[in-house]
Amino acid sequence: MPSDTSMKAMAQTAWLKAWRTEGGLSFPCPTEAEAIRMRFTLYNAVKAIRKADPDDPRTPKELWQAVQGMTVRMEGTTVRLVKHADTNVGRLLAAAAGSEIMSAEDQAAAEAEKRLRERLDLPGPGAPAATAVRKTPYYTREG
Repeated sequence: MPSDTSMKAMAQTAWLKAWRTEGGLSFPCPTEAEAIRMRFTLYNAVKAIRKADPDDPRTPKELWQAVQGMTVRMEGTTVRLVKHADTNVGRLLAAAAGSEIMSAEDQAAAEAEKRLRERLDLPGPGAPAATAVRKTPYYTREG
């Protein structure tokens, strides 16, 4: 029988494999009790990662992203690890937002760029380029 640490390592490997695999990963179980046990094993293996600070150097970055971006679903006696975007709710949100879905970091960067453009009086993306106007008398011609 595998030890708790090896079971945890195998479950974390399953999270990473599901993150890298298109469509997620399925675990067919013989009984509903086994499926429930599998679901709890998957959740317990990443409990500390889920609550960890992503900027902590001890936090595995890809595993943290997988845990934040995936969910565990039970479909009868099958347990599935799927990305949030592959769920019904994820597809509905994507359809409502169109192709303009941005991560929190991308939204923050876009807002910072917008504030910077406003402070510098620069035109926004897609706007015609502003022409430079020199307002000092040394660059004017007087006949």
